[in-house]
Amino acid sequence: MKTLITNRLILREWKETDSKDLYEYAKSELVGPNAGWPPHKNEEESKEIIKMFLNNSDTYAIVLKSENKVIGSIGLHDRKPDDRLT
Repeated sequence: MKTLITNRLILREWKETDSKDLYEYAKSELVGPNAGWPPHKNEEESKEIIKMFLNNSDTYAIVLKSENKVIGSIGLHDRKPDDRLT
């Protein structure tokens, strides 16, 4: 994916060096469970998650440009709706 840049944000592929930023927000009880995953236990777990993101190439880092800090992520997945839910 090509990097997307706005006035405030950058949407880009993950880097293994993003693990500290990912862990900082992913350890929160208010973040993970609301997104459907458990809070990260440590920075090493965040590194493993980033490796998975890099292998799958469908989840991207959202970076606050002014601080060059990852503040979130977005997954763009090729999935079909579950007809049982309609």
